[in-house]
Amino acid sequence: EPQKDIILIITAKDKVYPIREKIYTDLELGKAGNGILFTFPVTRASGLFEQRTEDSKGGAS
Repeated sequence: EPQKDIILIITAKDKVYPIREKIYTDLELGKAGNGILFTFPVTRASGLFEQRTEDSKGGAS
């Protein structure tokens, strides 16, 4: 049986299209049997955090 993977990506709305297009192209999802890709909005999430470096916080270099 073929390998089946599920990948979940939560990202900012403005990054959805470029990420989706890159995955679609690289995995050749236009060909039958190569997989499925779908997106949906996340209105609320719990237990997530964004790790930031001092530079992105505006701290000293």
